[in-house]
Amino acid sequence: KKAKLVKSKRGAYGGYILAKPAKEINVKEVLYVLEGSLSPVECVEFDSESKCNLYEECVTKILWKKILDDLNTFTKSVSLFNLKKCIESYENQNHFNFNI
Repeated sequence: KKAKLVKSKRGAYGGYILAKPAKEINVKEVLYVLEGSLSPVECVEFDSESKCNLYEECVTKILWKKILDDLNTFTKSVSLFNLKKCIESYENQNHFNFNI
């Protein structure tokens, strides 16, 4: 609610609803609110150079940074609407139900 992704509705049929259309909310926004940084390792997070004394010599940071960039790009490109459509398609093909 603090991230303004949902809003509450009071009353007998109250609860939470999306604050904007599902097409306008990307998966990255939701994951960031729920999980924080998507970084696979701490050294490629924002302002992490000061946290790691091996940062300058590290050869794998380039790989981890690329993974993070690609993950961010992908999760930004998928809306909640897209995700719902994928789940519905998967349910129809495999007769599974993801209701909670």
